[in-house]
Amino acid sequence: TREGASTVAQRIKDGLRQNVGPAITCSIGIAPNGYLAKLATNMMKPDGLVILDEDNLPNRLFDLRLTDLVGINVRMEERLHKSGIRSVAQFYHLSPKHARAVWGSVDGEKFWYRLHGYDIPDLETHRSMVGHSRVLDPELRKPEQARLVARRLTIKAATRLRRMEMFSTHFDLSVRSDEGDGVRFAAGVTLPPSQDNFAFLRALDDLWAAMTVQLKPWKIKKVSVSLHGLCERTDITPDLFDQSSDAYCALQGRHEKLSGVMDVINRKYGAESIRLGVSPKTQSGYVGTKIAFSRIPDEAEFHE
Repeated sequence: TREGASTVAQRIKDGLRQNVGPAITCSIGIAPNGYLAKLATNMMKPDGLVILDEDNLPNRLFDLRLTDLVGINVRMEERLHKSGIRSVAQFYHLSPKHARAVWGSVDGEKFWYRLHGYDIPDLETHRSMVGHSRVLDPELRKPEQARLVARRLTIKAATRLRRMEMFSTHFDLSVRSDEGDGVRFAAGVTLPPSQDNFAFLRALDDLWAAMTVQLKPWKIKKVSVSLHGLCERTDITPDLFDQSSDAYCALQGRHEKLSGVMDVINRKYGAESIRLGVSPKTQSGYVGTKIAFSRIPDEAEFHE
């Protein structure tokens, strides 16, 4: 019921205030599906509570601009305008097939149904990349300090990869300098299917050396690392022409085992209880996972 939902929402707000403090608030939206609940959250900020139900739908939506609808950006608004749609009410009263035609894909039809309160599940997607990036604190922008951050991000990405029981065949490095308009460097290397820290750190060293030659940076503002070409162990096909020596294969095996042992120790005793090299010290004292706009981290990531 509306009353029950309001009670739960208020308990959440009270819990934040009592356990965190008055500086942290939240806006809560309650609606027939997740999409409308997100819209409701945006209708009253900060510290709002908006309920969308049969008492106020769809009229409450008609007060919004098209770009207030999550999923409609400026370019999509222009496309809607070209089709004669200039208000939420006009879009709402389209037929689903018309919405598909305006969008140019089935996503328009799905959008229409979500706006009408239907619960349309998202298609399951397959992860294609694991990566981390960081805008550096001012005292970490010299190349050698920035390299330490890149190493930490690389190990963190590799740890996530092993937790997912995946391997990567491509490592990318992206760097943006802190000089002028922020000159960028982006490059990658192809690897045999890997998941140990040492393989990716070697790739980082090679790309970092190339970046230093190309950019000759005095200061670096942002570093990003990413692992692509993900596959499972069962998907790995041995190379018929692999000329690797027995000693090299044994070394690779030791690196995989050592990386796994590090994961076990760090999970048990806390992140970076054992680490490779020096970890950079930031203003916040933390180089770990943050909640980004584009992705909600797994709980385990905060301990890696």
